[in-house]
Amino acid sequence: MVPIALGSQTGGSVIRPAAYCGVVGFKPSFRLMPTIGMKCFSWSLDTVGLFAAGVADAAFAAALISGRDLRIDGTEPTAPRMALVRTQSWPEASASMQDAIARAAQAAEAAGAKVTEVELPPIFETATQAHGIIQDHEAYQALADEIDRHRDRLGPILREHLDKAAAITPAAYDDARRLARQARRALVDFMEGIDVLLTPSAPGAAPHGLARPESRPSIALDPFGYALHQRPRTF
Repeated sequence: MVPIALGSQTGGSVIRPAAYCGVVGFKPSFRLMPTIGMKCFSWSLDTVGLFAAGVADAAFAAALISGRDLRIDGTEPTAPRMALVRTQSWPEASASMQDAIARAAQAAEAAGAKVTEVELPPIFETATQAHGIIQDHEAYQALADEIDRHRDRLGPILREHLDKAAAITPAAYDDARRLARQARRALVDFMEGIDVLLTPSAPGAAPHGLARPESRPSIALDPFGYALHQRPRTF
């Protein structure tokens, strides 16, 4: 209904709904898009992202907002070097999602891309746990005023989440941040010779109604975070 929409991602709040809705979700590099005016949830992770009908539309909007040369319309496409990744969350993906990833890899190869199956280093599985610690500790502080003054107006899921976050110690938070920095450095080395990671952006089809899926998505990134995520069938 609209060509471009803005969103924010702290964990997967751009790429997952984009996958559910069959549109392009662009989660750019941290700090590439200004977050001024956005309600902070986790200042170390919050990222402004885009939803668009196509990759060219997302790239056009990102170029306008960031002032960088990110547009791809009018450029000659090149065959990417793609890595198919089955992360530790792969068993949580539905059979149809796993099949969609396989078909996407086949379609990419047929279009000229080089597709290789790779395994992520163990540090990334640990970094997934660090993400939750960083996010929740910062969210508890970012929403301190809401907790103190408007607790009864917070949703029950959020209240329960913040109550658990209160138990995270500064020492655990600092350890998680150090691990996150190590994982980012490891990702740069891992992506040497790889342009794109092909992996599920959501565990499967969107749940009915407003139900909240429990399984976590696997998030694909490149060294600079310029990953454009589409539903696997659109590759």
